[in-house]
Amino acid sequence: MMPQIDKWSSTRARRFAYEAQLEVVPDFTLPQYKGIEVKKKSAEVTDEDINKTLDMLREQRAEFVDVTGRALQMAISAS
Repeated sequence: MMPQIDKWSSTRARRFAYEAQLEVVPDFTLPQYKGIEVKKKSAEVTDEDINKTLDMLREQRAEFVDVTGRALQMAISAS
């Protein structure tokens, strides 16, 4: 982040003064992290979950195209 200059002034004697705000990273000691136990949550995915997601993706990606030059036909189901 760039310094933010808040107040500045100059005089005829060519003195220049300003206040700036700077973002600095604090010094700190990293605590011991090796050996910490972490519990992993597992998720169970069912066939129903997969089918719902696939149906949603089919709806999102569907393209509707105007068809001219032929008679009306029945749509062919993918399933």
